[in-house]
Amino acid sequence: MKLTITGDTIIKKNHRPIYINRTTGKRFLGKSKRLSDYEDWAVVSLKEGIVDYFEGYSNLNELPKFKLFPIKELIQITYKFYCKTKRKVDLSNLIEAPQDCLVKADIISDDSIIKRIIAEKFYDKKNPRCVLFIELIGDKND
Repeated sequence: MKLTITGDTIIKKNHRPIYINRTTGKRFLGKSKRLSDYEDWAVVSLKEGIVDYFEGYSNLNELPKFKLFPIKELIQITYKFYCKTKRKVDLSNLIEAPQDCLVKADIISDDSIIKRIIAEKFYDKKNPRCVLFIELIGDKND
């Protein structure tokens, strides 16, 4: 299954301001408006991608293995990040936001079902995006 999130991928750790609870005085990590907006946009993009994925199947018997969501079997995800700028970014930091959005969009049940991750980054100033390829690789007992 191929899904795409358009726009430049947000680095979560760079968009987590520290707030202070007014009642207890304790500090906690919040979400910046930019991160919240990105997550909302990514969830919509992923859900639209699911609809587009299944539109090509007119006969229900032709449906691929991805019948029920959220996916609970073990999976492999391949990420292809097309960044707007050539700034130095760790791949591990790029993976966090789209992966959390897969859970938030109810495409996967939890991050723990991801058995293998493959990630690459490229440069595309005019069309930044994150392309995800999800493959089933086994059940929970593997």
